[in-house]
Amino acid sequence: MSFNWVTVEKCREQASSAFEFGAHGDHEDKALFADWQRQVGAALCSRDSGITFIQRTRTSSWVVRDDCPWAIGFIAYTDNRDNKVGGWKPTYCVHAWSIINDKYSSGSTNRHTKTSTNFDTALKLAKTYLRRPSPSQLASVRQGVLQKGMRDEFEKVRKGANETATKVVDIVTNIYGSSRNHNKRLYKELKNLLDMGHSFLDPEFKSDVEAMILADETLGSATIEDVPFYCVMTYESRNQTVFDVVKGTQSNPYSADIEQAYLRFTEDKLPEDITRKLAVLQMLDSEDFVDGVGVSAGNGVYYVVAE
Repeated sequence: MSFNWVTVEKCREQASSAFEFGAHGDHEDKALFADWQRQVGAALCSRDSGITFIQRTRTSSWVVRDDCPWAIGFIAYTDNRDNKVGGWKPTYCVHAWSIINDKYSSGSTNRHTKTSTNFDTALKLAKTYLRRPSPSQLASVRQGVLQKGMRDEFEKVRKGANETATKVVDIVTNIYGSSRNHNKRLYKELKNLLDMGHSFLDPEFKSDVEAMILADETLGSATIEDVPFYCVMTYESRNQTVFDVVKGTQSNPYSADIEQAYLRFTEDKLPEDITRKLAVLQMLDSEDFVDGVGVSAGNGVYYVVAE
């Protein structure tokens, strides 16, 4: 998804300087935008509570929900044309994750924006597109943090295996271990000598061979493919903490398969294995990966390695 997800925390940090941006637009534009925002707020809150607006520029505001750690988009009264032929012509704009306009590239704001000069039409656009993403979609936003943590952890194991091997023979693994030491002819012979109880001339060399065998076996048990995990998103709802849990599988070092279905738990109903690992991650800094446990992606989002 090419939508630029901005955390609510970041929106609030930038709000103090919001009026420095969006130099275009006079007092009438600001008044029209203020009325537009009031109407959008009333329309969204009549259907779903927990909507907040955070100032983005002079004539635009982020739209955030209490149950989502990222802004779901923004509304604006501005001229978002690439080429402003004929001067400044502001329109009502809705920018949302659920809008995809393939006429624009993934790096363009317009790819996720719809506009209208008609107030009522624009209000319908806001009601249609400014909605909460599914937990499955939210689970994908920061999943790269888990991927990076798993790759880094695997690299530590791989380097350790190589370091032990170079003390014995110049055979080393390649990246992510698709070629391990155990399939080399000399490695097999050395391991066979150990298994037979061979008396080595150099005791230190025997220790190095033993270390190499152990490191290779450790590498064999390390994996970065087909690893099941849970994305756990926490937030407050009706005066209690709730957890949306989405299952996923780290299919390879750079991608994951995430299920569409999700389960919602209260704190007393959260499965014990998730609760135990979540307690560990909540004590750590964001993005500190713990092997076999998972990683915190920040803003109440956690990726927990499944047992």
